[in-house]
Amino acid sequence: MTRVLAAFLFWLATVASEARADYHSRVTANNCHPAPAAAWAGRTGNWRTWTNYIALCPVRAEDGRTVLFVLTPRIDAWEDDLGQAEPPGPIPRAEILDLDLHELGTLTTPLGKGRPSRTILEFSDWRNGIPWRIDAHQINPIPRVDYDEYPAIWNPARRRYEIDETQ
Repeated sequence: MTRVLAAFLFWLATVASEARADYHSRVTANNCHPAPAAAWAGRTGNWRTWTNYIALCPVRAEDGRTVLFVLTPRIDAWEDDLGQAEPPGPIPRAEILDLDLHELGTLTTPLGKGRPSRTILEFSDWRNGIPWRIDAHQINPIPRVDYDEYPAIWNPARRRYEIDETQ
């Protein structure tokens, strides 16, 4: 009986770990909230010129815990406010942040890329509680040309997400 129970628990642990690896978390502009100043204040580049349009988006694990954040300018929100006016400055790239708001990598595009297109970030290949792959899907209804950006892949040796232009 003990061997049967041990075999069952081993099988259950194997299935559970496979389910976590297959889990996909999606983030869109709808999941984001205005970013507190602490999230962008120390950033270099053009973040300060976008202060009214910076969002912080939680990335959630399968159990609902927030494990990462995406810091992104919201071009769609800027367009809603100002229409076709000149942007406040060059558009910063979205950044992947840890829970302490330290930057772990950048993405090739911000969320809310501009109307009518939209961006869906997909976090997959979960290992050790974090996603090892981030895909950015661009959805463009007019004209109907959808495409994927290069993925960001977790590099455990460098402890960073890096854009993989080979995929």
